Amino acid sequence: PEVVMRMLGLAQGDVVADLGSGTGYVTRLLSGVVGAEGLVYAVDIEQAMLDHLMERDDIGFPGNIVTVLADPDNPKLPEAKLDLIFTGNTWHPIDGRLEYLDRLERALKPYGRLAIVDWREGELPEGPPPGHKLPRDTVVRELRERGWTLTSESVGLPYQYFLIFEVPRRAG
Repeated sequence: PEVVMRMLGLAQGDVVADLGSGTGYVTRLLSGVVGAEGLVYAVDIEQAMLDHLMERDDIGFPGNIVTVLADPDNPKLPEAKLDLIFTGNTWHPIDGRLEYLDRLERALKPYGRLAIVDWREGELPEGPPPGHKLPRDTVVRELRERGWTLTSESVGLPYQYFLIFEVPRRAG
């Protein structure tokens, strides 16, 4: 987790989203990194997960977390407010990823970034079965086709790939 947080390159005061926040493990870490001046949108499609997250007593700055009950096809994030969107092990099950990606793009500020951590292919001691995984090359190809730029990548995680993309530059 420390490696991931370092690679995200966040600063105090940044505005981020934890897409697929679940019970809040990464949300808690992001909250501490962006500090009291920052903001973390904890986004999940299950209200019970968001309720559990807000009941945790180990969140450093609970005042900097906003929960968002999303739809499976809409993250319901505000437009042009986020510096970074993080998704950990939740990119592969998204249906209609390209349309969903367009919604994420609208939520990011110019030069905003999308960080995707997801399961590597093959049989692993953790994660979903091989047929449910999304290959790294497919993710890179899909995002590049939409104009996103892969700016960094880490191979340091034992079971996942870690990709950071910059939002496309759009005219107008």
